[in-house]
Amino acid sequence: MPQSSLLRFEDGKKIHQIAAECRDLGDDPIVWRRHFFECAAKLVNGDVVIGGEMADCLTEQPRDLGATDWGFEAGFNRLGWLKALKEFAENPSYDPAMVQYQGILADDDGACVARDRLIADREWYGSAVYEIVHASVGTDAAMYCYHQLPENGTDISGMVISRSAGKAAFSEHECRLVRELHDVITPLIGGSLARFNEPAPYELPPRVRQVLRCLLEGDSDKQIACRLKLSPHTVNQYTKTIYKHFGTSGRAELLARWIRRGWNSRCGWE
Repeated sequence: MPQSSLLRFEDGKKIHQIAAECRDLGDDPIVWRRHFFECAAKLVNGDVVIGGEMADCLTEQPRDLGATDWGFEAGFNRLGWLKALKEFAENPSYDPAMVQYQGILADDDGACVARDRLIADREWYGSAVYEIVHASVGTDAAMYCYHQLPENGTDISGMVISRSAGKAAFSEHECRLVRELHDVITPLIGGSLARFNEPAPYELPPRVRQVLRCLLEGDSDKQIACRLKLSPHTVNQYTKTIYKHFGTSGRAELLARWIRRGWNSRCGWE
């Protein structure tokens, strides 16, 4: 392994700190993953991250299981990302770099590879993915990183990190950093980190989420009504909505769900 690709002790500390922060937010698949994307981007000076979960990634017909993004708030054109989702649904092979990456992933689960090591510039700049996504978004240099999920070998978690047009390609050391971070995060997905197919707090209305937090903090219905200035009837209705949403039969089962997640009173979904 080249010396430049070896990780420093400080890198390892930072990676495990990011994993701990993600666990704090793990009950919501959008919230923890956006934090993960932000931290991964900042590790390697990335500007935009898109990704999520896919099924059957190593076949000719991979399927999107859930996706989110980070970085578009800085002024990048998010329409390019929405076009990418549509294009992927219609033609999963539209990205030649991803096609090449799939071949590597089949032999090296968790591989993290910069675009310029997958296809030559001439092919890249003439490709549909560059025109449809990157030129539209305002990005160019890209890094691909996907990892099989522990509970299902055909489902994967992954992301593509990009830099704004004009910036340098990602280095081997930067790819190694992101791979190490993903190696630490992936075993937690489906456990302390919620998957996209699980019911999530953000899907509930704001006031119902407030009641959920009160329930998790041990408040009685009467205390919740007083705290949130709601009628007891409304609290009761919201509580039923919460139990139904998470498929639980009562407070004990609801709390057990969060305890299994390692919840420590931090609610990233509020």
